Amino acid sequence: MGVKMKKYRYFINFEKEEAWLNEMAQNGWWLTHRTFWGIYCFEKGKPDTANYRIDFRQFNKKSSFSEYVQLFSDSGWRHVYGTKYSGSQYFVPERSNAEADIFSDNTSKAGRYRRFSEMWANLLATYTAVFIMLCSNGSVDPSIIFHPKDLYYTPGLWEMTGTNFWRAFLFETPFAL
Repeated sequence: MGVKMKKYRYFINFEKEEAWLNEMAQNGWWLTHRTFWGIYCFEKGKPDTANYRIDFRQFNKKSSFSEYVQLFSDSGWRHVYGTKYSGSQYFVPERSNAEADIFSDNTSKAGRYRRFSEMWANLLATYTAVFIMLCSNGSVDPSIIFHPKDLYYTPGLWEMTGTNFWRAFLFETPFAL
């Protein structure tokens, strides 16, 4: 079993994320999976030049996802990580004759940002509707928008610093939300 490492990063720019993953591969760290919360899991391997490429797609059917992965495989790209629902799909060239990019033109490349934006817009709309409903029936005090610290109950949270703060903050945030 190889050496494993986890890194926390969050990107909104796919090109910067690809560059970072390529740099990690040059140092011998190869992506095994990534969580929604931005935790990247790596396994130590042979340092090498990589050409990670990321697409953003979510699928309703397993068969659609399988066909999508097969299409890339047929084009010389290995699917490193991504699930039917995860959105981010990670690829590296499997063969030396694979194209340098997974996108054929700028329109298809821009499509991944459109799909990414639509996902966040849908989440925002959903949470806004739930928040309005909870405010209208008195379950939530709308003034909490101006005092979000009141949602956190960990004693001394706001006086913590560094890793201790982030660990406590990230642990409690889902409960606060």
